[in-house]
Amino acid sequence: MIVGDYPEIDLVNAKKFGFITVWSKQLIYTEIHLKYVDHEIKDIKELLDIVKKY
Repeated sequence: MIVGDYPEIDLVNAKKFGFITVWSKQLIYTEIHLKYVDHEIKDIKELLDIVKKY
């Protein structure tokens, strides 16, 4: 699992290698996340719920 705040930089390659991807979505909007992001969070506390699923 990888958490990143810039999908184009942090998550694209991770997804290609099979990682579960989590976008720490702050004030950034991009269309690319629709293809490369498994989960979106606005607060790091939300990550715990995602980790529990796996």
